[in-house]
Amino acid sequence: MLRRLFLTMLILAIIIAGSGSVVLAEENEIEIAFIRATGEPYYQYGSQAAEVAAKKLGVKMVVYTSNFDSAQELANVQDAIARGCGGILIYAVSLSSERAAVDTASKAKVPIFIPGWLSH
Repeated sequence: MLRRLFLTMLILAIIIAGSGSVVLAEENEIEIAFIRATGEPYYQYGSQAAEVAAKKLGVKMVVYTSNFDSAQELANVQDAIARGCGGILIYAVSLSSERAAVDTASKAKVPIFIPGWLSH
């Protein structure tokens, strides 16, 4: 869990530092999106770790659940962009939906990060 928290904090810090066009959710508050494939425990743990990291960094985090639906995932990415999120952290439903999410975020110039497996 500490390793995941560290990685999440690092990713959030990169999003904050790398987003030159961050829109403030409220006065002086950066908002990022965490998009998970489903609400199963694995993804819940990831979003909980990201929430802890976001609070430590003073960032507001919006959580989306895609319910293993590629169309819903893309809609979540589009919604995060429309609401002005300064970055997106996503556990994609599939490789093809991951590509669509990255393309959509890239076109909008919103940083997007896809957590991967860490080797021991």
